[in-house]
Amino acid sequence: MEVIHDVPEADRTYPCGTPMVEIGQDVSEQLDIVPMKVRLLRHIRKRYGCPTECDDPTSEHAPVLAALHPQPLSKSTASADFLAMLLAVKFVDGLPLARFENVLARHHAPVRRQTLAGWVMGSSGPPEDRHLARQNGSVPVLVELHAWMLKHAPLVTPKSALGTAWGYRAICGRNLTIMPSAVICRLTTTAVRMQSSPL
Repeated sequence: MEVIHDVPEADRTYPCGTPMVEIGQDVSEQLDIVPMKVRLLRHIRKRYGCPTECDDPTSEHAPVLAALHPQPLSKSTASADFLAMLLAVKFVDGLPLARFENVLARHHAPVRRQTLAGWVMGSSGPPEDRHLARQNGSVPVLVELHAWMLKHAPLVTPKSALGTAWGYRAICGRNLTIMPSAVICRLTTTAVRMQSSPL
């Protein structure tokens, strides 16, 4: 974006009356940022129908309603751009939803973190798709981790930090093997422990 700084027209004349001509320009660059702007989109769908009553009972005069563009999340108030930013903030920037909730509140757009979490989950596809992705991505990692631990177990002292972590893994090992097949579980530390405890 270019910002033009010009000399006022009144100052572009020499005392002798000769008008000045542009002979060049100095260019400097500066980083700028446009603050986040949250806006409300109102989708107004026009409806058309017959302007007159028809006496013919066999005549079809059903009203016609303008189609709505496909929405990324049906029955959701989040636009595609909003969801894109939400997912970037959550997974690229690593910002917790509680903090993003506060950011939205500062911009006079209060959205509860539970709602944000629902949109994140909804954006990741149906539960079946998430389950398939977990089976394809997480199970091999857990199998490899288990093999590595069995190989190095004799080298780790029980009271060391790694030994303590392995002891915790031994207690929760059954849940880790069940978790990839459970559609509702997520492979994230605290959330996993909370969700896998009933298993």
